[in-house]
Amino acid sequence: WRLRVEGIGAIWSATSQLCMFLSQHVTNDVHILSSIRRYARASLMLIFMRQRGYLDNLEILHARQILTQDEVWHLRQWNSNLAE
Repeated sequence: WRLRVEGIGAIWSATSQLCMFLSQHVTNDVHILSSIRRYARASLMLIFMRQRGYLDNLEILHARQILTQDEVWHLRQWNSNLAE
């Protein structure tokens, strides 16, 4: 429950606030705002994928239309702990 409230809830709340701020003061570009929301969903998915041992199958993010194929490729190139 703590992870849900403090972790997932915090990520989703920050994403919503960021999108609201950007759309009001910076840009109304649908592509940019959509990308921010997709990256937040990808971050949450990576946390759960790590817990379930699926980090070697990043194609799930593309199959669920969370990230593009190019974004998945770039994510694979990152040599770090993806879930952090």
